[in-house]
Amino acid sequence: MDSAEFDRRMAAIMESFERSRIADERNKAEYEHRLVEYERRQVEYECRQVEYEHRQVEYEHRQVEYERRQVELDRIMAETNKAMAEANKAIAEAGKEIKEMSKRMGGISENIGHHAEQFFQNVFEKKLEFGGIKYDEMIRNLRYKGRNDEIEFDIVLVNGDSIAIIEVKNRIHPNFVKELAEERMGIFRKYFRDFDGYSAYLGIAGFSFSEFVIEEASRYGVGVIRQVGDSMEMDAGKLKAY
Repeated sequence: MDSAEFDRRMAAIMESFERSRIADERNKAEYEHRLVEYERRQVEYECRQVEYEHRQVEYEHRQVEYERRQVELDRIMAETNKAMAEANKAIAEAGKEIKEMSKRMGGISENIGHHAEQFFQNVFEKKLEFGGIKYDEMIRNLRYKGRNDEIEFDIVLVNGDSIAIIEVKNRIHPNFVKELAEERMGIFRKYFRDFDGYSAYLGIAGFSFSEFVIEEASRYGVGVIRQVGDSMEMDAGKLKAY
């Protein structure tokens, strides 16, 4: 082998060696790069694992808190239901008591009303006078009952040309004065034709009156009769003939 061939072969060997060295360095660099990427991803995975575990712990805390609140809610609901049941029971008992009281009060009011009616009937039966007019007789509870109408007048005083119609109430509502003058008087004229042509005078009798009732009575020309001891006091200064 001459020197030229030797040199050529040596050059080829050196070139091959250099290529191998460069390839090894490139592979080493690639390996190191991949190792760094792997370590980065490993760190990222570990961070995510830590985050997952943190969220898992947080979830478990929230689950425990939810269960605690659910238990508290169940307790509150049980107490509320118990309280509502007790309240409903109390309301039912109160309603029963109110109903019973109303029944008793209604009976008391009815008894007082009946007592008032008897008291004024007895007084007028003895006195037979209303608004300065003398009467011959008193009719108790003059009543009409027909197919469509039914009405009763507590006290009716009668003489030859006049009648006095007196209604007795324990408590008189102001609207009753208007009802007596505008409605009940018309019904009286409709069904008690024996008194056609008679002058009719109206009165209300009771144990007490509000100022508004007295004003309404004055406006309609209706007499007001109050109890005074065993007798009565009459305000009939503005009586109107109906």
